[in-house]
Amino acid sequence: MTTDELELELRCLPGVLNVGTAGTDGEQKVVTVCAAAMHVDDVNAEALVIVGLYDADVSVTVVPLPDEGHAPPTLVDPKQVSLGGAEFDPGDGSSRVRVSCGDRLGVGTATSGPLIGGAEATLAAIRDLGVEVACYLLDVTRVDSSPASPVVVTLRATSGGEDRVGVARGRTDVEAAAGATLDAFGRNGHP
Repeated sequence: MTTDELELELRCLPGVLNVGTAGTDGEQKVVTVCAAAMHVDDVNAEALVIVGLYDADVSVTVVPLPDEGHAPPTLVDPKQVSLGGAEFDPGDGSSRVRVSCGDRLGVGTATSGPLIGGAEATLAAIRDLGVEVACYLLDVTRVDSSPASPVVVTLRATSGGEDRVGVARGRTDVEAAAGATLDAFGRNGHP
């Protein structure tokens, strides 16, 4: 598992707001996870397990952030969340996704390229709406190498249960990944 994969796993935990790593070859690596105060205990327990699977020599620090300014988790019909836009910036490798639900807008960004980043940014945008995302990104796959081929996204519920799979096409990889993530998120209800 790479450092990017570790960060992705940690960012997908409910309540995680940011993840940072420090340390170079030969130094002990430190992972700092910023989490909403109400989720600190759960994030700490799950982060220790995930990091332990990655590398037993990596230390983990979970920093609680005040819940002020963060909307409480909101119950929405996942099928009501729609894609407002999805862009990829090749200059810095970041994906930016906008979603909406009623009159609320959510924006998410990720720096994991157009496919994985598109899916990560979509989940971040859904969280930005104030919706608790009780799932994490398991897989993002383009069906074949042609640019117009569909993208398949698989989400896994954090509390167990069946995986959710979504499929979508788009003009770009990031748009297809965002659409497939929304499809998976809304499939059979909230994962």
